[in-house]
Order: sequence, then structure tokens, then C-alpha cells
Amino acid sequence: MTRASRGRAARPPTNRHVGSLQSLKLSDQVTRILAERVVNGEIGVDDLQTRVGPYADARGVELHGDEIAFLFEIDFTVIRPVIDRLVGLRADGYRTGLLTNSFQSFRATLDELVDMSRFDAVIDSSEVGLRKPERAIYDLTAARLGVEPSRIIFLDDFGPNVTGARAAGWTAIHVTDPIEALGELDRALAG
Repeated sequence: MTRASRGRAARPPTNRHVGSLQSLKLSDQVTRILAERVVNGEIGVDDLQTRVGPYADARGVELHGDEIAFLFEIDFTVIRPVIDRLVGLRADGYRTGLLTNSFQSFRATLDELVDMSRFDAVIDSSEVGLRKPERAIYDLTAARLGVEPSRIIFLDDFGPNVTGARAAGWTAIHVTDPIEALGELDRALAG
């Protein structure tokens, strides 16, 4: 349905952004935990900047106030053929859902780009406190859709999320090309 570039910001990094962030030298574990807390909706992007402050102070790094917001900027594109296909499936009686790892401050943008009323269920990680590829978010999605896991077909562009869905008993399609993925979807529905 959507494609967000991972590891690439919507605007080019400045030396100030890169230098400040690299100077923090946060461990991968600390970085992962902080990012998970944002995606799970426990803290906001702005709050994360504040929480990184003590790390910066301890290392003598001057932060300018927008380094973390910069990290969470994403290049986001709605893939219309996928949306159109989902609308058609829903019209044919299939239940449809949107399962997204997101963060609170991005939800307004997502709502502007995608008509959420086109889905029977919308599960946003920042609202439910879970994230893909955690098993619990797949279970929650199935429950909200009212569909047995074995009857769910899931499309995602991130391999670990596809693996998580399969572990939850879903049919999962790894989207590397949207048009090819729609062909795989059609084959899965026919099978």
C-alpha cells in the first residue's frame, strides 16, 4: 500500500545533523530501544530529542533540537494500484486492514494520504503499543478483522515483517515490486 524508504531521509542530511548524531555514539541497543519506544507510541519524536539530551551532554555534543525529527522524516509514497485493488477486494466482500509501524506525529500525514475508511481495521503501532514483527500485533490484527490467521494475506516491503506474519500463520507476500505483488496476491486468492 505504501512505500517508505528506510535509512534515507526526505531531505538531505546536513553536516550538523550527521556530526551531532554520530558524536552521540549511542549503542545499537540504546538506539533500537529508543526507536521502538517511539514506534510503540510510548514517547513522541519530540520527547525522544529531550531524552537523548543527557547522552549528548555527557559527551559534550551540542544538539540543535531537530536531529531526532530529522531521523524520523521519511520519503513516503502511496502506491495507488495497491489501494485500488484493496478497495476492489473490499467491494467483493473481503475484509481489509492496514497494519503499520508508525509514530504518533506521522499519523496526521498518513491520514491525509490514505482514506482510512477504506479499511475494516487500522492497526497503528503507535496507538496499540506493539509493532511488526512482534507476534502480538499480528494476533491483534486478526482479532480486529475477525478473520482466522490462516485466511489472511499480508503484503509488506520489509522482510522481517513478512517473516513475522508467516510465523503468525498468515500468507505473506514480500513486496519488492508492487505490480508483481498484486499478481502474487491474485494467485494467493485463487489458490
